[in-house]
Amino acid sequence: MSQPRLPELDALDLQLLTLLEEDGRMALSALARRVRRSRSAIQERVQRLERSGHIAGYTIRRGGPTGVRAYLLVSGSAAAHERMVATLKSFPEVRVCDSVSGTVDIVLQLQAPDIASVERVCKAVGAVPGVERSITLFVMDERLRPR
Repeated sequence: MSQPRLPELDALDLQLLTLLEEDGRMALSALARRVRRSRSAIQERVQRLERSGHIAGYTIRRGGPTGVRAYLLVSGSAAAHERMVATLKSFPEVRVCDSVSGTVDIVLQLQAPDIASVERVCKAVGAVPGVERSITLFVMDERLRPR
């Protein structure tokens, strides 16, 4: 399934996206000062970036202990993919579900309070008809986190 093509970005759009990636809570007035534009012009730009899909949402990154993080690599039939995605919608532990190329078909990023919760997701995925194999990779140490 191909992604819709997003409108082209100019230098100001890229600058705004970079600033918002660094601090998603930055006030519009602060953004405007940083790029030397009026607050209303920046508000209009940010709203356009949101409508066009370049800004898909705002999120938080937790500090401190985060429980268990894992990746689940899944291989199976194409028909299993849609069933699996439908099953996974009920699991809050699933942070990302990406279809990928290669010997693995689906990669899941999991964030759970404990190993038992990860195991529950793994069992549910394994029970989906058409899933042939899955591999669970637990994150042992975070080496680099983007700002």
